Amino acid sequence: MLTPWLKIVNALKVPVAGIYLLPVVALSIIDGLKLEQTDLLLVSKNESGLRQTFCKGLKMLVSRLTPTRDDGEQNTSLYSEEINSTRMYLDALTLTHVDDIVTVLILDQDDSLAQLPKAIARERPNMKCVRFGPAELQSHLGTTATDMANFADALHLQLLANGRPAMNLAPPTLKTRLQVHVVGKFIYAATAAIVAVGLLWATVDGVRVMRSEAEAERLVQEMRNYQRRYQEVTEHFPEAPASSQILRDSVEVAKRIDADRRTPRPLLSLLGAALTDAPNIGLGRIEWNHDRPDEIQSGPQSVDFTPNLVNGAAQYGIVSAEVRSYEGDNRAALTAIRAFIRRIASDERVAHVGVLRLPLDLDPTNGLNGSTTSIQGSASAPFQIAVVLHPETGSQ
Repeated sequence: MLTPWLKIVNALKVPVAGIYLLPVVALSIIDGLKLEQTDLLLVSKNESGLRQTFCKGLKMLVSRLTPTRDDGEQNTSLYSEEINSTRMYLDALTLTHVDDIVTVLILDQDDSLAQLPKAIARERPNMKCVRFGPAELQSHLGTTATDMANFADALHLQLLANGRPAMNLAPPTLKTRLQVHVVGKFIYAATAAIVAVGLLWATVDGVRVMRSEAEAERLVQEMRNYQRRYQEVTEHFPEAPASSQILRDSVEVAKRIDADRRTPRPLLSLLGAALTDAPNIGLGRIEWNHDRPDEIQSGPQSVDFTPNLVNGAAQYGIVSAEVRSYEGDNRAALTAIRAFIRRIASDERVAHVGVLRLPLDLDPTNGLNGSTTSIQGSASAPFQIAVVLHPETGSQ
């Protein structure tokens, strides 16, 4: 029966989801109507005629199709006789007993079977009829009464849409074509989505570009306004004494001079801190220099300026001081001088401290001379040191 139809379907390459028996599809109405009976004789009409399906335990056992014509009351009698014949057939197959009460479920989708329950009751009292009209079917299944009245197969199509039976008669080739069809639709949908996203992205980019161009135009206009105002203001300026290049070079030279500027402030600062810790040292004279240390008197220690030269110049100071309350104690005077020198050398700004002169000549090669008439116990012991600062020490 299916082969001629399947040949046409294959020739047209129509995707088919499934082929289902109408009686099996009709059994799903039991769940939709929420019926408690599981042994039923379902009676319904469609384009082919009167369909009777007997199920037991929700399983189809017998199904009959009776071709009919729409003749009103004559069809009602014919339907009643056909149902009575089906009941006798069920009794003959021992699917039912002659004394059993069988429930007949009448699906009256177009309200044309209203008189059928009375006709069945007159012929077979042991058959209980339950009729569902268009209103009940619409409320339970969702099919509109208008569709069921205009199209005889609308009820079964709605049942098929609500849930497909497990028994599918379609061969695997038809199912494969359906899968290809579904994948193709998915690809088309994905392509459409990508195109839509691309168009949306292009639109957003276009809006951004338009905004950027508008902002750039606004900035250009603003720059022109500033230039015009600048020209209006500079028209009243006096002529510059030099060219712009000379002024620029002068500013750069001034910045360089300011960066290399040196003052005696660091030397005075560290000497002040050292004198605070040595109250018995009196300051006599300070000579601060930032030049080439070519002429500096030699003393007990040689002063090496080489590591601290920058562009041939060093920053150093010649400090002349004395030890107060000398009273002729050379050992105490030398101890105070060494402590003072160590205090200065400990400052991080000091690179080197050299002794130029001490109150007592410690050179063993020099001769000893003096006078017995000299005054003993001089009031102070003068000395002189050279303090060399690190090259990076600035004016702070």
